[in-house]
Amino acid sequence: VVFRVEFQHMPEDKKAFIDSLYWRGPVFAYFDGQRWQSLNDTLSTPWAQKVTMAPGSQNTAALSPRETAAARESSLSITPSKTNNEYRITLEPHNNHWLFTLDTPSHIQEGFYLTADDELLSRELVNQPLQYALPINSANASHPAVPDGRYLRMPNLYGSKTQLLVKRLQKDLNPDLPYDRQFVTKVLEYFRQQPFFYSKQPPLTKYDPVDEFITKTKTGFCEHYASAFAFMMRAAGIPSRIATGYLGGEYNAVGDYIVVRQSNAHAWTEVWLQGLGWVRVDPTAVLPPHRVDTSGADQAYLLAGFIAWDSAALVHLRAWLDNLSYHWYGFLANVLQARNQNWISWFFGNKHYVLVLALFILSTWLAWRLWKRDAVIADPVLRTYDHFCRKMARQGFHRSQDESASGFAARVSAQQPDWESHVQIITHLYNQLRYGRNPCRTAYKQFCREVGQFRP
Repeated sequence: VVFRVEFQHMPEDKKAFIDSLYWRGPVFAYFDGQRWQSLNDTLSTPWAQKVTMAPGSQNTAALSPRETAAARESSLSITPSKTNNEYRITLEPHNNHWLFTLDTPSHIQEGFYLTADDELLSRELVNQPLQYALPINSANASHPAVPDGRYLRMPNLYGSKTQLLVKRLQKDLNPDLPYDRQFVTKVLEYFRQQPFFYSKQPPLTKYDPVDEFITKTKTGFCEHYASAFAFMMRAAGIPSRIATGYLGGEYNAVGDYIVVRQSNAHAWTEVWLQGLGWVRVDPTAVLPPHRVDTSGADQAYLLAGFIAWDSAALVHLRAWLDNLSYHWYGFLANVLQARNQNWISWFFGNKHYVLVLALFILSTWLAWRLWKRDAVIADPVLRTYDHFCRKMARQGFHRSQDESASGFAARVSAQQPDWESHVQIITHLYNQLRYGRNPCRTAYKQFCREVGQFRP
């Protein structure tokens, strides 16, 4: 589990809603021909801006209804206007600064900041459970400034064959229609029409990853498609960058929230379109289903035993256990984040959490005491006789350490004649099992039964 999300308002069609969620995390905009890096990693000082209002990115204001439908058909994701809603993320520790959002938040809490790539980061390492709430933004009519040349930078000596392909695809574009949107659609159609395949175990690329993927292997997973698509956009003069994070999640019906796991990891591309700003494009999503092979996916996850969660009862049990874990992590996040608050006001605002924690600690302590007491006596005969002695102690008869079992029985029988038969039988069986030759299992069962049934 990477994080869990709770929405203020969950739509009725939960599956379609969850499948459309792109959880945006680290962004990579510098490509040296072999790998993508964050712009923060390539500069001597962090390229970040502290803002309270984010740029209005991923906007539909400049699109007509027909253009909006066409964009969706082409896997261009334009953020639609949404009703007032917010979501709360409970993030598990990952020892990085990354935070995950659905889109660029309109406001952020103290301790967070936005980079120039609209990444939401924490000023402190996330090395403990963290909980934060963000709004789902409505469409904004403003657009950020045109990005600089860093989003068009091309590596030398790499991708020459792909650049020739880009020139061929640029032909026959309609000069009366927006160039950038036409070219994005044409590249997506190229991936859809050509024999490209999705695989978790693609062939290795050696020297030129983009060229070898586009012209030779034509097989890869989301990172291959996002990288090749971003490279082709830059070769066509369209600013682009790669966004990584998670796609979708798993709905927990017990707690009414979404669980996002490492198996939901995904990568996609963001391109700059005139009049729209940064727009999400997922080139992997255009592949036909028959060309998608996930047989090699998540084998370690399955081998870990989760493949056994098939029946309805086990699925419900798993959801219930995850819900318990979710509330526990939420409690920890609240405790840890309350260190900078007034502890008294926090206590009265979270009394239910404190009560649950106190009961948990008390029950754990009692269980430990019982386990420790029983663990000291390894011999089952001695353990059962000790149980008998504790019953007698509650009635005021305490056996001293130097007193034999027979002597203890005689003392009890003298003071309580009504107990004599039971006490003598228990003591006789104890001596037989403890000191007799070849004690039988039947005698041990009778001994346990007599001690259990004795009610002084």
